[in-house]
Amino acid sequence: MESDLRQWLLIIGPLLVLGVVLHGYYRMRKDRNELKMDLDKSYLSGDNVSQKDAERWSTSTEFPNGGARVIENHIEEKEFHKADYYPDSREEEISPEHKSLKEAEDLTDFVILNILTNSKRIEGQELLEFLMENEISYGEMEIFHKLDSQNEILYSLANAIEPGTFDLSGIDESEIPGVTLFMKIDGVNQAEMIFEEMLELAHKISEKFSAQIFDGTRSALTQQTIGHIRQNIREIKFKEMA
Repeated sequence: MESDLRQWLLIIGPLLVLGVVLHGYYRMRKDRNELKMDLDKSYLSGDNVSQKDAERWSTSTEFPNGGARVIENHIEEKEFHKADYYPDSREEEISPEHKSLKEAEDLTDFVILNILTNSKRIEGQELLEFLMENEISYGEMEIFHKLDSQNEILYSLANAIEPGTFDLSGIDESEIPGVTLFMKIDGVNQAEMIFEEMLELAHKISEKFSAQIFDGTRSALTQQTIGHIRQNIREIKFKEMA
């Protein structure tokens, strides 16, 4: 039973994370466009908007590149809708073939590591305490994030099972078979260094909870795979500088 569950998670894991991260990315782009339209209308109607405010609004972002709302002393209860994490495909008139290709291309801009247990599940409270000790904060999209000194997201950690979120109000009674770490490469400064930090955390989780690390293609993470990931990061960053 546990073996079947792990195989199922390996199959849906990348799709789950892809839905989460692409939703955040597309919402970021959508919000920017809406803000730009609102600003344009304000200027046309003669509203007084300072240049400083306009720049602040037009550059405000949301996951994966923006800051996260860290929840320390309380939990913000909000209703979860599956559609929020899986955008309606009808919004874009793209053929299934082109859509699959587009998703595959988007996925290459992310590093995904799945950490799954073989049999014993991870207790939610123990995981929470471990993440707090390693300065991983609960925030945007009801998942965990590693933040820099400016509260910008470096990488994130999601639940390995659908819908990928964590409910802190019941985490002390929950048990999960694993977690998924992921980070964005494109447009991120020091992506290679961030990957090394994320990889270190993956190994810590693996050792702490007797779990195995898999890559985004559902294969066991090997030194060769790690080398390929590092090379992919370098190639993407090189293209950015070209």
